[in-house]
Amino acid sequence: MRHFLFEDKEHRYRPDFIQDLRQKCMVKMQYSNSIEAHRVQLKYYLIRGGTGLDGVAPELFGSDNEEYMKNMAAKNFRVFLSPKSPDVDLKLLSERFIAKLKKQTGYQLYWQGACHYNTAHPHAHLLINGFDRQGREIEFPKDVVKIAKWKYPNTKRLFSSLAKAFGKLFGI
Repeated sequence: MRHFLFEDKEHRYRPDFIQDLRQKCMVKMQYSNSIEAHRVQLKYYLIRGGTGLDGVAPELFGSDNEEYMKNMAAKNFRVFLSPKSPDVDLKLLSERFIAKLKKQTGYQLYWQGACHYNTAHPHAHLLINGFDRQGREIEFPKDVVKIAKWKYPNTKRLFSSLAKAFGKLFGI
């Protein structure tokens, strides 16, 4: 079987064709301590018109929107996921990222996400509330709140560095 780069596009989707789904992905994380900025991100930026598929407003996904709004705090984290390939399912990528983050940190996150297709590189924006479902303030080490690269769906490298940073922070 030949590598997919040597196949015509219509042959890439044959049933016997095996493709490696790992993709390079840019991850950016930043935080804010402004409740007003948090509201603007959720109510306007994530769902602004023209950024979804076919130029429509994208739909939010993640935690229940009403529950998120009820528990919204000034502190929030903004995550940007941009896979190298435009063929990656952004919602699935976001859900896997959050699942790994929950598993590594032990936080039960309130989060919202939206997929944007208004640039040359489709990407997802995630908004994470600064307090989890148990009322714990979320703390990510400073070296985690920076640009990181990881492979989809194998996030082992990013999350092992996250675990090390948390170990240093909490003395684990």
